[in-house]
Amino acid sequence: MIELSAATFGAWRELFAGQERWVRGLVEPVADELRAIPADSIWNGFFESGDAELYYALLLALRPQRVIELGSGFSSSFAARALARSGRGRLTCIDPSPRASLPPQAEHLACPWQEVDPAVFSALAAGDVLFLDSSHTAEEALSLYLLLDVLPPGVLVHVHDILHPYPPTFPEEYLMISYFTLRRAQWEGMASLSLLHSELGPRFVELFPSSARVPWRSPGSAWLRRRSP
Repeated sequence: MIELSAATFGAWRELFAGQERWVRGLVEPVADELRAIPADSIWNGFFESGDAELYYALLLALRPQRVIELGSGFSSSFAARALARSGRGRLTCIDPSPRASLPPQAEHLACPWQEVDPAVFSALAAGDVLFLDSSHTAEEALSLYLLLDVLPPGVLVHVHDILHPYPPTFPEEYLMISYFTLRRAQWEGMASLSLLHSELGPRFVELFPSSARVPWRSPGSAWLRRRSP
């Protein structure tokens, strides 16, 4: 595991200084709908409370034309449901071995993302979503740097299993934190749910009532948007 400086972690926290307002603006208008999601869908062992509801609410609000997932499974069901609900958007799942059955409306590319036609990614435009939850290795993170560097302004990126300030689970985490903090002039931090969970403490359940079932468990979604040059 690489080590990061206190200054790097401080810069990461600064990226998300306004996150509570952004998250509230997404989840509160659809709070009743989020509460109606069955508990067994939320608590699936991989993409769970907080992460799942925010993804769903975000896609409802932003209505992207394209959503591309690098690593798919339980997250894909929330994406497909939100896109169907909004009546707009195409879901592409890139994963050789999804953790769960994929929605029938999703396009499935059963290969590593590095083998995908680059045109798939170059089609992303402002307002679209790139969802990253692929192999959690240092090598994978370094490969993702190349993809992130060429995204157009306005694309929203999700990175999963970012748990700071809690102990990291995968070596990828610190490499991704380092990437975004070193390039923070090009990226706007929207939400890091582990940070929000840490900052709000017991109040986190106000945003995500399902978290009351296991209140000490931290979600791991980080959301950032590519800035204009």
